[in-house]
Amino acid sequence: MIITLLLALCASASVLAAAGPQQPVAKGPYLLEINVTESGLNMADIGSNTVISYANSSIFIGGVKTEIYSEPLILTGGDSLHFTSWHQHALGQQKLYIHQNLSKPVGLASPKSNVPKIGEMAEKSSQGDLVERGSNLMTPQWEFAVPEGAIETGFGYDGELRLNHDGKYDFVGCQTEALKNIKTYQVYWTGAGVPTENDDGEKLTCTKPLVIHQIRACNAAFLWRFRLLHSLPDEVPLPALSESGSRV
Repeated sequence: MIITLLLALCASASVLAAAGPQQPVAKGPYLLEINVTESGLNMADIGSNTVISYANSSIFIGGVKTEIYSEPLILTGGDSLHFTSWHQHALGQQKLYIHQNLSKPVGLASPKSNVPKIGEMAEKSSQGDLVERGSNLMTPQWEFAVPEGAIETGFGYDGELRLNHDGKYDFVGCQTEALKNIKTYQVYWTGAGVPTENDDGEKLTCTKPLVIHQIRACNAAFLWRFRLLHSLPDEVPLPALSESGSRV
């Protein structure tokens, strides 16, 4: 079932050219992966897990991948990045956001609905609105609970498919002692410089700026990485080995 869904999504995926520095605008689905060397890390720092994971309404790299509450961050969209959790949110898509002028973790906003409450519907009905507007009153208008001061648009990818926000690449990985124990970094946006502690007052150790690349979903490498991130049935074919021994 999962593979059928992935293949269907792949069939509809496309990349459109856009003017300016934000050249490739991906429709998705795709994963994000860090360049370990360019990000000033080594594989031991992150337990050899370079693909970005979702957990607890934020994004991480490293050993969190093996925790039961995490899952692969499979995105769609370009200027606005969407994610659908398998097990954490019942209402569907979430939106990636940052605090543009602050140094805080990259977050994902959950959806909310502005369907009128029963009392509000009764009041509008007495005024004739319900009859006049018909079923429109009952149509959910989905919005996202983006925190005050945060922004969920302006994301894009440059010619090398590196994630940025309005042309800036101010992402770093930060870890507390608890995250260090599982070889994990939480991804922060550094709008006000590299942070030294989190909102709970815990000391943070942060990386150099992260180089985050998009991984296209519609190739064999996607299924290979996806198998490693999440246990898929054994009948899923893996990419063949090249002469050098790497996956192709």
